[in-house]
Amino acid sequence: MYLKTKRKKLRIPPGLVEIDFKMKIMGETGDDFQLATSSGVIISLKKRISEINSLPISGKSIVLTETLYTRYVHEVVKKNDRAASDRLLNAFELVMTNQREVLNNPSFFLIRSNWLISGGSISGPLFYCLGSLIEAWLYDKRFTIHDVNGNKINVVKVGGSNLSGVIGGLGWDRENRRFVELDRRHLSGGLHFWLTQFSTLAARYPMKLEANFIDIDELLKICREKSESINVQ
Repeated sequence: MYLKTKRKKLRIPPGLVEIDFKMKIMGETGDDFQLATSSGVIISLKKRISEINSLPISGKSIVLTETLYTRYVHEVVKKNDRAASDRLLNAFELVMTNQREVLNNPSFFLIRSNWLISGGSISGPLFYCLGSLIEAWLYDKRFTIHDVNGNKINVVKVGGSNLSGVIGGLGWDRENRRFVELDRRHLSGGLHFWLTQFSTLAARYPMKLEANFIDIDELLKICREKSESINVQ
């Protein structure tokens, strides 16, 4: 585990989060190149665009400009990440059953989702990765609260208004294994307290994967295979 003390952190291999504009030419179809990033994102690029921009081609590789990379790769990633975030949310019980997979694999640890975000009306959004959140649930008691029945709830996200003090959020009910809505009754300490906690969480692992959807789908595949294996036994 990685948060037994505040000084210990998961080691992230540099190559995992570095953006490489060099792409592999997977094939050609008519006027298009079929290209793949180092993480496996597939895009189509018009040959005419590569000629206009004088993109260097060497063997089976082509190097995009930062502008072209942002335009083509980010668009594909944005669309697929959104759908994968929904799949992660819907299969979260399965992920929690296999949370060691997240904690022991940097690619899964750094997964981000459009629902892993907290913030206030003035303070702005705070984004954090899946592994950092699970890590906090295991080793930081502040991220575990209790409902009126005494059930332990892991705090997933918190939001509200810095001006009015309105606060709400989302939690994971460990006993009933489901998401629950949180309000002022659950979130003692107020919005400022909780945003301070999530600010620390966000700052701990600021690194981002090139494409979350690839690692989300791989994580869910492994979790399902493990679950099916247990059921067979």
